Amino acid sequence: MERSYATLKQLLREGRYPPGVRLEASRIAEELGVSMTPVRDVLHRLVGERLVEASAGEGFHVPRLREAALRDLYEWHSALILMALRTARSPFAQDELAGETMAARTAQLFERFADIAPNREIRAAIGMLAIACTRFGWSSRKFSSL
Repeated sequence: MERSYATLKQLLREGRYPPGVRLEASRIAEELGVSMTPVRDVLHRLVGERLVEASAGEGFHVPRLREAALRDLYEWHSALILMALRTARSPFAQDELAGETMAARTAQLFERFADIAPNREIRAAIGMLAIACTRFGWSSRKFSSL
């Protein structure tokens, strides 16, 4: 199940399934070469991580974010980053980011924020931001503008 989880999470992170797309367990199981049971378990796990949504009668789908939800997420991201920087165990490294795309560089930036945060929960939350940046292409927007 862990391999299926890591693979599906990576596919979501890469944007293979765009927002609003229905995630059919049978098709994903076929793509991954596994049975449907671990895929369903993985989809439920990803619902818990808010990377996938489940609706009664409609199955699983990739979340489609509205403007208000994006504003809330930007505000949350800003608060987490400021908290991580205020409580940092070590200085923030400001050397050049090596990612090929803006999304990849933004994800690296969030990973650096997570590395210096002393609190495990802050690190985990910021790590999820790195995934969200690449998946939804948020990196091209300015967090401070909201």
